[in-house]
Amino acid sequence: MFNDRARQLAGAMNLSPSVLLGRTEKHWLISQEYRAERGLKDGYVICHNGQVVGWRRDLDEASGWTPGCYAFDSEGRDWVAVGGTHDDGAERWERIG
Repeated sequence: MFNDRARQLAGAMNLSPSVLLGRTEKHWLISQEYRAERGLKDGYVICHNGQVVGWRRDLDEASGWTPGCYAFDSEGRDWVAVGGTHDDGAERWERIG
């Protein structure tokens, strides 16, 4: 079942909730593999289009990332970069779950 937050984010991204959550799961698996390979215990792994695009100690400046990027912390919590444009970067990070 999709929670209200997932439905709202999916609508803002012009996706169905199932597509949003499917992309989130795919990127989460990629982020966990990246974290394990590098022994990362903290911070945020950032993914986009099926690949890791970075790691950050803090999840602060969304404007440095393209809308649609996903971020995952070491406890499995997830965020998506929303708003903004490809050229100017995202406006903010939104918690998915």
